[in-house]
Formats: sequence, structure tokens, C-alpha cells
Amino acid sequence: MCGVLTGSLVGDKRYRISKISPPCVKEHTHCGCERDAVMANQFIEEDYKQSEYTRFYIGEWHTHPEDIPKPSVVDYRSIRNNYHTASLVAPILFMIIVGWQTFHISVYNGNEFVEIEPEIV
Repeated sequence: MCGVLTGSLVGDKRYRISKISPPCVKEHTHCGCERDAVMANQFIEEDYKQSEYTRFYIGEWHTHPEDIPKPSVVDYRSIRNNYHTASLVAPILFMIIVGWQTFHISVYNGNEFVEIEPEIV
């Protein structure tokens, strides 16, 4: 499964992931997911309006069929491509990968991926 994240800027270089879309799937296999761009964009636009234009596209999520997920070459390539082709409000993109026991979160800033530990609020 796969989808998108929306969020907002809450401080100097601090972002809040506010909403996680339901699956936006065009095609899905055991080891891959093609996101439906129309469904994803509709979710992003609706949340942008509902938030009175304060929440915006901030990243992507998907699942991996493993206990402790690790990003693949395809995952990194996809986020890099989205960063360089999407209309971004923030200069970053989050990547969340959900596994069977835990999850991976990293941020891409246009130059590198940085794995982060989220602050749950």
C-alpha cells in the first residue's frame, strides 16, 4: 500500500505531519506499489482547503513486507524524483515506510536523506 502525507511548518525548520492519506493505489504487488496521482492530488487539495490553506504535501508513505523496513534503491529514487518534479511548499520530503513490527522515517532535503526519530505530540 502507498499514499501521501500532508503537514505544516510549526517552527524554524520544524514540521508537523498532520494527515496520512488512505491508500492511493493504482497498482499493487507484494513488493511494489504504484501511487494513483489523481487520488493523491485530490487528498492533498482537499486537506489544503479544509486546513484553510495551512497544510500542504509533505511526503510519501508505503509499506514493506518485512519486520524492520529499510528503504530500497527504488524508494530513494522515487522520493528524489518527487522532490525535483513536484510543486513543494517545504524544502523537504518525508518518507515513511511501515513494516510489520516498526517503521522507518527519513527526510530528503534535496541533497541527502536523513533518518529521523519523530517527536510524537
